[in-house]
Amino acid sequence: MKAVYIYEQGDPSVIQIGDLPVPEVIPKTVLIKVLAVSVNYVDTFIRSGRYKTQLPYPYILGRDALGEVVEVGNGVTQFTIGDLVWTNSMGYDGRQGVTSEYALISTERLFLVPTGADPVKLIGAVHSAATAAIVLQDVMQLLPDQTLLIEGAAGHVGSKLLWLAHKAGAKVVTTSNQRDFSRLREIGSSVCFDYHDDRLFQKLAEQFPTGFDQIIDTSGEIALQ
Repeated sequence: MKAVYIYEQGDPSVIQIGDLPVPEVIPKTVLIKVLAVSVNYVDTFIRSGRYKTQLPYPYILGRDALGEVVEVGNGVTQFTIGDLVWTNSMGYDGRQGVTSEYALISTERLFLVPTGADPVKLIGAVHSAATAAIVLQDVMQLLPDQTLLIEGAAGHVGSKLLWLAHKAGAKVVTTSNQRDFSRLREIGSSVCFDYHDDRLFQKLAEQFPTGFDQIIDTSGEIALQ
């Protein structure tokens, strides 16, 4: 099968495109024919070695894929051949990536595409949506009466954080470029601040003197480890 892979971490010159064996199905796994793969900034962290994680070599790049089930292993009951499925947690922590014609996915990391969902839009959005859901539910354990500040709310993760937190009943305050204010208000921001404003933190302190229950910065400028 054709695949995009590396034999060592480094700059983009280490990326190769070539033929690798089709993965062999084992119990509790599903072989999918890959139909679409998203490209995320996090892929560059893993390929370059900036984010330290165990990788199998040759390592196939990518973590988010949409595909069709072509074979199921022993013990698999929730998927059948022909199902349209997605995964978004491959390509790190010892798991092989998915930028290839076929990919072998553990059943615990594979999901059916919901009826009525646009499959390509789904795989383009699911990485940031899953990140937002994990942060809000597992890390923050956000409560409906809490106030959340999202710094940089107009991006992929920021906008999903905003939408999900608003749906959960929290009061959400956002910072972004001023041109994004209208869209952020539409999806749940109660107050928008311009992050280019030199008086940003002074204004935040004035309007919210007791502070915030939770704050998240989506800039990506914080040390990953």
